[in-house]
Amino acid sequence: MNKENLDRIIQTLEENSSEKDAYFEFTYENDDYCHIKSNQDGILVFAKELLRSVEDFEEMSHTQYASIDIKTNDWFIDGNVFAPYIEPIYCTRGKIINKPTTKETFKDRATGYLILGFFILLVGCGIIGFVEILSWIFN
Repeated sequence: MNKENLDRIIQTLEENSSEKDAYFEFTYENDDYCHIKSNQDGILVFAKELLRSVEDFEEMSHTQYASIDIKTNDWFIDGNVFAPYIEPIYCTRGKIINKPTTKETFKDRATGYLILGFFILLVGCGIIGFVEILSWIFN
């Protein structure tokens, strides 16, 4: 998104929201899940601040490790869920989620087959032992 479009959207959000009337809160409910309590102005102001963080994101260097602060004011109720900054990540969702997998080697397959063979041998010996015990009892 280019800077002009971003500035236009932020300006529209500023014109259509009021920080004085805004309410926005991250909250827990019975420690089971987190949700947002907000009025319309709160969502618009929060969206505006997130879009402002995009401007900061684009100004940062890819090699620089820093966080981007989300500017809050009285409109934001600080619950125990919200982290007040964004950690920039400079790669796509696919690269983050799809971690490279290691190829299964011969050693990995051989280990699996050895363990399987051991259990088959153990079960076979158990059956033979059980049959021998029965033959002792009934002879």
